[in-house]
Amino acid sequence: MGNASNESFDGFLESLKQAGIEIDNEQNLKQRMAETSQRRYAFRTIAANGNVIGIEFHESENGSDFDQIQSTLERFHFPPGTLHAGDGDEFSQGAAMAESACAAAGAARDG
Repeated sequence: MGNASNESFDGFLESLKQAGIEIDNEQNLKQRMAETSQRRYAFRTIAANGNVIGIEFHESENGSDFDQIQSTLERFHFPPGTLHAGDGDEFSQGAAMAESACAAAGAARDG
């Protein structure tokens, strides 16, 4: 999916889905990503603002695995916070809380 990773964008999306993320209008997302060479930037923009064009990311009914999501983002060289830039949606709030809890646990461990 770019110069730092040999895995495809489809593999990235599959990894997110396996981690419990559902994608509304996935076909539109794939079309838009196929049109750009700056996939990481485009994906981050769509993750933050995609609801305007009907592309949204949600936690599945069975929940999501925060560690697996973070691992996927790291493996594909995305910065932390890529998928929880939205305001008010359930996944965004849950991911933000989980990230805060991880940061607090790390600070307590290191402090």
